[in-house]
Amino acid sequence: MSIRVGRLAIALPILGWLLFGWVTWFAVTSGWRETTGGVRLVDWHVYFAGARDLANRDLYRHALALDGLVLSSPVFNLPPLAAAWALPLLPMPIDLGGQVWQLIAAGCVALAVVASLRMFEIPTRVLWAGLVLGPLSLTLLYLEGLHLGTNNYLVLALVAGVAWAYLAGHDRTAGLLLALAVGTKLWPIVIAVPAFRDRRWRTLGWLGIGLAIQGIAVLVWLGPDFPGDFLAALAVQIPPTGLLFGPTADPVLREAWNRGLGVILAAVLLILPVRGRAGLGLAIIAGLAPIANLWLTYGLTILLAVSLVGAGLLRRSWPLRRAAGIGQD
Repeated sequence: MSIRVGRLAIALPILGWLLFGWVTWFAVTSGWRETTGGVRLVDWHVYFAGARDLANRDLYRHALALDGLVLSSPVFNLPPLAAAWALPLLPMPIDLGGQVWQLIAAGCVALAVVASLRMFEIPTRVLWAGLVLGPLSLTLLYLEGLHLGTNNYLVLALVAGVAWAYLAGHDRTAGLLLALAVGTKLWPIVIAVPAFRDRRWRTLGWLGIGLAIQGIAVLVWLGPDFPGDFLAALAVQIPPTGLLFGPTADPVLREAWNRGLGVILAAVLLILPVRGRAGLGLAIIAGLAPIANLWLTYGLTILLAVSLVGAGLLRRSWPLRRAAGIGQD
């Protein structure tokens, strides 16, 4: 019986990896033909157009356009690094580059799951990640973002890397990865709050160095008008793309959320005196709270955050349970 159990314990994760790989390949190469809505790769089109403008040194100075293709935003309202990630794919045809981008996104999801298992001290984590990735690949939490060509999965991998490095005490790695995450999507800057609370000055210092390097490089490349152009692009209201999940799915709640309810929730979560894993998880949720229209494509990041909070609370309660004799023979 033990031999059968051992074989099953190995076979199931392998099957999970195979399922994840097959679903990803099918969705990228042909599965999209079964979809409706005309939103395939609309986020990727924004990154590609932004990368072209960045290469031409005129990012943020005009509306985006890409050979008549549908874009999820009329302007590039993301930091410059979000465009820079797409620069290596510019020589490719737009559609082929989008498919490569989708495969990179899938790899980022896999890396995030492996990093998460490492944080939770699960042995043989690369193998066991298949138990998570297989079922996950069949959900909208994965397929919707893959279909849109979002960079949220890249940010997920960066944030998972930040959390792993932070909890492992690798301050330089945590700070530099956080700088990349902030330079891509801004909202991860809230992770600096628990770092400040935990007095992780080296992490914050490396975050500052990473952001300073990015800022200097962008100013040199785009010129002194960059800050004003960037802030003007950020002020443009972008209608949501794809399916809505969470509070913005309801029109009434969406209006209240956009009027400040999401920001209030974020502030409440950030001021809670929680440290360690739980503090990181709450900070991630706080960063995503104001942008609830993106919760579906950030669903995997929310799962990571909830897992961190749960693991942190369990680690806090376990010493109390042992002291009370709960769970002991």
